[in-house]
This record gives sequence, C-alpha cells and structure tokens, in this order.
Amino acid sequence: MKRIKQLKSEIIHNDPYCRIRKDLVEYPSGFQSDYHVIDRNNFVAIIPITENNEIYLVKQFRYPVSSFSLEFPMGAIEKDERKEEAAARELREETGIVAGKIDFLGAISPAHGALSNTAYCYVATEIKEINDPEPDESECLELHKIELDKFDELIVSKEIFDGPTIFAKYLLDMYHKKANNIS
Repeated sequence: MKRIKQLKSEIIHNDPYCRIRKDLVEYPSGFQSDYHVIDRNNFVAIIPITENNEIYLVKQFRYPVSSFSLEFPMGAIEKDERKEEAAARELREETGIVAGKIDFLGAISPAHGALSNTAYCYVATEIKEINDPEPDESECLELHKIELDKFDELIVSKEIFDGPTIFAKYLLDMYHKKANNIS
C-alpha cells in the first residue's frame, strides 16, 4: 500500500491550544488536494476508581458540539512533563483526588483523520479526595461518582458520548481481564 505524499505545508492558524496546517497532498492515484490537519498537544485521560468499584467523571459543556459531556478527567500534557505526571496533575486539578497508584492502560488516536495528537489512558487506584477541584480558568466542571457497572447504561442513554472516555473504559475492561486471566 502506498502513502499519501505531502507536497507543501502552510500554517494557517496558530495559538497556544492548536495549530492548523493546510497541506497540499498527492494521493497514490496522482490526485492532488488540500488536506487540513489540526495539531494539538497530546493528552491524558485518567480513570479514578475506588476500592468499591466507583468511578469519578467530570461533566462539562463542550462548545464544539454544543452539549454537556460526562467524561473522565483529561487534559493536555504540558511541555517537558512526563505523561504520568500529567495524569496525576489533571486528576488533582479536575477532581481534587490524589492516587497512590497510576497504571498505564494504552493510547489512542482520537480522530486521526484530522487531528495529529494521541490520548494516553491511565487508571488511578488507592485514591483519596484531598481538596476541592482546581480547574483551569477555561473549565467549568461538575464532579460525578458512579458505580462502574452503570457506565455502559450512560453510553446507551447518550450521557457519555466522548470517544476517549469510552475507549479508556474499554482499555480498563481489558486491563481487568488481563489481571484476572480472563481471555
């Protein structure tokens, strides 16, 4: 299989949150066209889970889809920050929780047809609520705690429709199967 070739690239937007490139590309067929790519920071999604199998989610308004979204705490990995450090920081900022243990679950490309970033998914256990959430000034979050086995119902009811959140839960299920030697 042949690759698409980049012939030319131009930055058409650049701000602290994203950069948009307009690339001229050539497909294996010889067809040429513009391809727009959104470069955003890689990010972490973290699943805080209690010893009673309850998980924490944050609810926030997502402007691009003009809807409230129930999702796992997540956020950008800052420059020179290790992924695990970003996961711990985002957990603390968005929920006020610290974890005794953070394990890597896997990674996903959330929308690789347009976005160049990767989401790194983690599970946080041995958790403690230490203070109130301290979200960024651009975030308005509401903290929710649910039983883990209610998660799928929230997908069906469309209360959870965020791709990285759903995928992180899938990775958590695979993690639990592996830990319990279930195939």
